[in-house]
Amino acid sequence: MTCLATLAFAALALAACAGDDEALVARLGADEWREREEAMLACLGRPQLKPLLEAAATGADAEIAWRARWALGCLDWNIDAPLAKRAGNPFENFATLTEDELQMGLQSVMNDQRPERLAVLLQAAKRFPEGPARDAALADLRTPVAGDSAWAAARLASEDPATRTGAALILAWRNDKRGAEALKKDLASGNPAFGKQAVIDALIAMGDPAGLESLLVSVRDAVKRNAPPDPEDLRKIAQAPIGTAEVEEALLQALEGDYGAAAGAGPSRSAALEGLARCGGPKTAARLAAWWEGDPDARDEALTVAAALADKGALNVLAQKAAAKLGGEKATPDQLFTVAALQRLAGDKDAHRATIDRMAALEPPAAPERAAEVALGYMDDGKPGDALEYLTKALKKGADPNGELALLASEAAKAAKTDARKFPIMPNYNNEAWELVTHPEKLAPPGLAVRLAEHTVKMDEDLAHRGTLGASYFRAGRYEDSVKTLEQNLETYYFGKEEDFAFMVMSYKRLGRIEDAHRIEVKCREWEAKSAKVNPMRAEMERVLREP
Repeated sequence: MTCLATLAFAALALAACAGDDEALVARLGADEWREREEAMLACLGRPQLKPLLEAAATGADAEIAWRARWALGCLDWNIDAPLAKRAGNPFENFATLTEDELQMGLQSVMNDQRPERLAVLLQAAKRFPEGPARDAALADLRTPVAGDSAWAAARLASEDPATRTGAALILAWRNDKRGAEALKKDLASGNPAFGKQAVIDALIAMGDPAGLESLLVSVRDAVKRNAPPDPEDLRKIAQAPIGTAEVEEALLQALEGDYGAAAGAGPSRSAALEGLARCGGPKTAARLAAWWEGDPDARDEALTVAAALADKGALNVLAQKAAAKLGGEKATPDQLFTVAALQRLAGDKDAHRATIDRMAALEPPAAPERAAEVALGYMDDGKPGDALEYLTKALKKGADPNGELALLASEAAKAAKTDARKFPIMPNYNNEAWELVTHPEKLAPPGLAVRLAEHTVKMDEDLAHRGTLGASYFRAGRYEDSVKTLEQNLETYYFGKEEDFAFMVMSYKRLGRIEDAHRIEVKCREWEAKSAKVNPMRAEMERVLREP
């Protein structure tokens, strides 16, 4: 800074101290540009200057008018001098900004931790009811900052619907019941601010029944009209942190609805099946088993969900019926996989061994987890050579896009004392393992997810990778290993921790350590409230907790 600029800044400070507001605003048109800049910044944080700045903004001098408008914008949006120096004033002409321009402006405000920034974010969400700018604003409102609850509570009575709903969302995401009550009033009145779904999502994340009930009404109404329910609604009710029989029944009705050739029937049924695999119980297993018998080829997926939920007795019956209906002479590899998986789950080793021998004689199925049924069956029987022969055939067919079978082939080659180096192994199979872990209805052999996750953790002991390994141990029935693995993530922060908690709860429950299960469940709920995220494993955890 030059001596002249230093003297100018000192003069400005003196004028401000003396209350010479007119002189300060007049300096927006000073001869030296640095003085104009300093004057503009000196106006910030001084709301009493607004009348003078408004007059200057309509004056004949274009530069004074622009600087006055800039300062007014900062005052309106609570942008102080430090933030203005760092990020400028992206909201000078807020009403004329495009969505892209507004989103760029939001980025500068999101770095500021003052509660006043919430006004900017709420206005952004209000300006654009849909789109990236609104999503970015609402997402940032979830991040707690010092004093934001008090700021939001003071605005619950606002006459502006968007401000009122936005304030209620902030409180709800902080697990403050005042927010939930305000949101329920908005939901009942049909207030569209930020959209009905944002309100419902916040209530569901809090575990408030009002959000879930609203979705259940929508699903029931659609089924009554013979219209496929919204698949996203079905996924949300399946993941709601409230375990109820109503959810299970609504998903069954959505699955069994008579939609004819209506568009969207397929996605709705798939979403309903996906949800039932998480929150269904013996009732679902029985209904799906009966439903499957009507058309085994078209409803094979329903059978796999039933199998994922059924007890040993029901699994034996399902395995026998599947062998009779799907295991004929012309059975495809995929049909035989379903039979083999059911026999494995039912514990019928002799029948399972015979079925995988039949699979091995055919072309391998396209899905790697299905081909792994044969390979892992042979490896568990102490036949690594047979496993390697089958895996080599599958790899030649190109049935291994992500390298899961290559990992098994390498292991089989080592066990068979042959060269394992020709099988290219990936360093990270976390996504593939997690896909299997979170979709038990795939009926994939649990040893596959365990091997994928163990290899990944060995290469990179990332928190998320360790979480996947703990979940894989749970699916394999190795509950002690699951608990020991997941306990290492207990006190650390990372994305997805609520899922770790859920698998810990389920492992403790299966071990009969009920007190530990409930202790971790409390932590799980606390974390869900803190992160304001829906826990995709919540429904299954509730189901396991209800097990006798």
